[in-house]
Parts: sequence; structure tokens; C-alpha cells
Amino acid sequence: MPLLSVLLVLVTVIPFLILNYSGKGEAKMLRKKADSLKKEFNLKFNLEENWGNSFIGLDTECNTLVFLKVFDGVVATEIIDLAAVDKSEIIKKDKVVRNAHGKEVVLEKLDLRIAFFDTGKPDKLLNFYDLEDVYLEDYELRRAEKWNAAIANTIVPSLHREQVA
Repeated sequence: MPLLSVLLVLVTVIPFLILNYSGKGEAKMLRKKADSLKKEFNLKFNLEENWGNSFIGLDTECNTLVFLKVFDGVVATEIIDLAAVDKSEIIKKDKVVRNAHGKEVVLEKLDLRIAFFDTGKPDKLLNFYDLEDVYLEDYELRRAEKWNAAIANTIVPSLHREQVA
């Protein structure tokens, strides 16, 4: 009987531990990549955030935004010079889904679009949420709004300095 109890506990606990450990692998990859970029570009993030398989950091001294996202075990990296940025805006795509209680609006995709002064340079889309990748929302809209405001606050003073000079 005690052997059966131990086996039952192990069968219950081991899958939980495996899932918990596997999810931390991406977080370690992101942290490692962020740290290497900080050293390589001599960055000191005034504001940074890590969630799910994404990382974003802002260095207001170097006027640089770093966005990292893990896709299939590979870290995609976007390093953006905010001195070249004209504006940023949130692009939100919803879809209507029917359920037992009627219709419900569900967030399908959420991006932060970075537009540059140089119109020949294509806009950058920083993906904060995609229903196809992650099925659970984790305050992504608030997060995107926070970062949109942080970018706007960083690029406005630099524009003002250029106009004064």
C-alpha cells in the first residue's frame, strides 16, 4: 500500500515538474540573450519586462529599444534606434466568437508598430500577443499600452532637442 501511494504521488508530481522546467528554458534563453546584448551594445535598461516567450527593454540614455521573442527555440532579436523612430502605435485585431452565452470578442493579435522618419525603411511590428501562438491572454493590452507610452515619452524629448538645436 505505501508503494502504491508513492507511485501515485510520483505520477502526479513528475509531469508538473517537467512542464514547469520546460517553460523556464525559454526564459533562460531570453535572459541570456538580453544580457549578451547589454554587454555588446553597452546598454542599461531603464525599463524592461519579461513575459511568456518575450522580452522588451528600453535604454533611454542610448535611445535604444530591444525586443526579443522565442520562436521554435530560436531567439528573434529586434534592436531599434529610437532616434530614427517617428511614432509607435498599437495595432489590435479582435474576432467575435460564439459560445454558450452568446457572442464574445476575443483578442486575436496585438502588435506594436514602430514607424520610422525614413519612409523607405519598413515599419517594425513587435508582436505582443497572437492567439495562434498563445491561447491565454496575460494583460498584453496593458503591457502594449505601457510600452507605447514609454516609447512616445522617449522619442518626444529627442525630437524637441533636435528642433531646439
